[in-house]
Amino acid sequence: AGDIQWLTIQNHRLGIPLIETSVERADFGAFSDYRVAANALRVDLAPPSPATRQILYEAPLRHFEGTFNLDYQQTLGGPDNFILFQLAGSYSAELRFTHSLWMSGTLNYNLYNNYDRFRYDAPSKLPRVRTDIRQYLTTADATLPNLQLTATGQLGPDLYAMAYAGMLESMYGGIGGEVLYRPFLGRWAFGADINLVKQRDFDQRLHFRDYRVATGHASLYYTWGDARKIVATLNAGRYLAKDWGATLMLNRVFENGASMGAYATKTNVSASDFGEGSFDKGIFVSVPFDLMLPRSSRTRANLAWSPLSRDGGARLSRRYALYPMTNERSIDALFAHPEAMRD
Repeated sequence: AGDIQWLTIQNHRLGIPLIETSVERADFGAFSDYRVAANALRVDLAPPSPATRQILYEAPLRHFEGTFNLDYQQTLGGPDNFILFQLAGSYSAELRFTHSLWMSGTLNYNLYNNYDRFRYDAPSKLPRVRTDIRQYLTTADATLPNLQLTATGQLGPDLYAMAYAGMLESMYGGIGGEVLYRPFLGRWAFGADINLVKQRDFDQRLHFRDYRVATGHASLYYTWGDARKIVATLNAGRYLAKDWGATLMLNRVFENGASMGAYATKTNVSASDFGEGSFDKGIFVSVPFDLMLPRSSRTRANLAWSPLSRDGGARLSRRYALYPMTNERSIDALFAHPEAMRD
């Protein structure tokens, strides 16, 4: 229509409205025709608002999506072998009932792994919440590491919530929830999660072992620097072995989307009870598949180095978390690389 002067794009992520990016229609037309440079665009950012204006396009709900992948996980630097790894073929799928309610799951088939060399069988003063990893990765070739129902919602202008239930990771299943307060374009955010979980059987199917635990954390996030590329995270709460403590993580994000960082966890488990290494620590690298694929993808390759696999300071490995889901509230996501919008 000729009376349209501004174009506004509202970004959503897994049913959560995050940010509105607006640009003058005439300026954007000139930019698309290569008549003006990207830095000449006047861009306005705002919190998402109810759709009271004319909607020109709304992405349809994709009720079902599935993808085949090769999965790789590893443990570097352990005493049993310098590198322990698994290579598996996987099929991941999502069944969406609404934009904010969906079922997701992953089927894995082991192609090769050498975790049979992991031999941490010594008596432990802690529940074996992670050191049974050999049994989880060698008992069955076909596994179901994840199958869960997830719901998201917005409780207020800057307040988000998520609830989930099912097989939450390869070793634990149960129910849980998370809330996150994240001011629009702010440097900091605060959240909390609580989970009631039970240890899964070694074959990673639908049965459980006897061990159960209530685990959860309060989390503080802060972004440093003018470009906001360094993220500091402090998590404090109860871990899987029923120990209490805190984890400090520093993460550096690069222009291409790759990131690397380090973490350290200290709980009320003594150094002697924890075992060799005294406390949990490690470094990690995360690379988006966008760098290697001809199409857009949110999938990432994650590589981690932790010198020892022990039970103290172990957290639940959830598939979804609100802070990364809402990252677009703190950056100009749509216009971070405006040249690509001409394609």
